[in-house]
Amino acid sequence: PTNDLDIESLELLEQVIQDFEGTLLLVSHDRAFVDNVVTQTIAPLGGGRWREYVGGYSDWLAQRPASADAARAPVVAASAPPPPRARTKLSYKDQRALEALPGEIEALEAEQRQLTLNLSSPDYPHSDSTRVAADGARIAEIETLKVGVSTDPDAQYGPMVSAAQKARVEQYIQIGVEEGAELVIDGRGFQLQGFENGFFTGPTLFDHVKPGMKTYRDEIFGPVLQLVRADTFEEALALPSSHAYGNGASIFTRSGRAARDFASRVQAGMVGVNVPIPVPVAYHTFGGWKRSAFGDANQHGMDGVRFYTKTKTVTARWPDDEAAASEFVIPTMK
Repeated sequence: PTNDLDIESLELLEQVIQDFEGTLLLVSHDRAFVDNVVTQTIAPLGGGRWREYVGGYSDWLAQRPASADAARAPVVAASAPPPPRARTKLSYKDQRALEALPGEIEALEAEQRQLTLNLSSPDYPHSDSTRVAADGARIAEIETLKVGVSTDPDAQYGPMVSAAQKARVEQYIQIGVEEGAELVIDGRGFQLQGFENGFFTGPTLFDHVKPGMKTYRDEIFGPVLQLVRADTFEEALALPSSHAYGNGASIFTRSGRAARDFASRVQAGMVGVNVPIPVPVAYHTFGGWKRSAFGDANQHGMDGVRFYTKTKTVTARWPDDEAAASEFVIPTMK
């Protein structure tokens, strides 16, 4: 009974049926639903006879016999069935994408205007060549960024877990601004059309963040990327090593010596070499150090086996056949 479904669920069901490649026998009293999903209709002619028509309910109304006499007439196969009618209804996913498009375009255009303004400044190209190149690349990359719901396979990330977390993330963005970090991209105020009440925060980028700032010291748990600049390898190595958290750290390099040195000395539970998120597959252990750890064992891998293992130690001694003197000491290797 489709009348028990809300509009979104009904549209999703229509999309699933439209994409189904096999044969499905559908019985429904919902004429609009039938028109949207079926390609063939079977209707009674009377006298135990049935006939197949191309299309849905509306197509059957147009093709059915005009009178009872015509209904009792022998069924003559048509020389060629009429072509299926063209569907103009958007799928559930396409409808959501269309509704979200204006908001996404507005946010991306605002960011692009800011980046273009930066690049056009006469003093900007002389301030930091690396920054200029990065911002230029960002203008091209921004066209592909997609924020969406979790059911959208093309979305790069979704909403926050709650309204409280969304407010917390946006509060940290404001703290970063007040502390003097350079807010390159501001994700506050982002809305996804069709999901205006969703807990979405747009991508946010800070540059020239300092280790003493609160946004650097705390875990924000949101789409906020912070850039902290270092002049030397040792200075860069000290940043994750001296931080209170130590879940993971990565190095991007072509130098094997630098990679080995970093992996050996950095104070973090998981280390990546040319890997952005150093989380291993499940048969290796997963876990951080310092305040990024809880308990005395990691997850997955052999640590997971040891967590569920109860150790039993058996100490045995088999004396010679000759009677031996009694001993009441802990056995030792002799």
